[in-house]
Amino acid sequence: MSTTQHVSQPPSTAGGLPMPLITIVFAALLFGLGVTMYMLASGAGAASRTALFPAVFGIPFLVLGLLAMALPKQRKHLMHASAAVATLVTLMGLGMAAASLARAGFDVNQLARPRAVLAQGIMGSLSLGYVLLCVKTFIDARKARQAAGASR
Repeated sequence: MSTTQHVSQPPSTAGGLPMPLITIVFAALLFGLGVTMYMLASGAGAASRTALFPAVFGIPFLVLGLLAMALPKQRKHLMHASAAVATLVTLMGLGMAAASLARAGFDVNQLARPRAVLAQGIMGSLSLGYVLLCVKTFIDARKARQAAGASR
């Protein structure tokens, strides 16, 4: 018989909201960004399916958030996966925006596709905020587990 006890893992929260729910909201924000940018491009006569990329990147977050809600024992792994994907989206979005700005000599009036650069910057910034929130909740959850272990 094992003498170790299983310490229940407190759900990680940010501002009182569970991270899986925040992940789903983040997915909705990316989806909204993609649809908005597509509609703006369509209205300007420059519709491109690439404007929907933020919406496409929202799909893995929606799936991971829903799975984390449905599978609480796997929540930690699923939220770490979402943080890893968000890190890649951050690097891609901000990297592409920065590269476009550099090619334009950091003159926004010289950008070939200003809406695309705006969407990339917003997507990267949203993702960076999500990554930082994930890191904070991971740290808080670890401290809570350590405190629960010390109080036994």
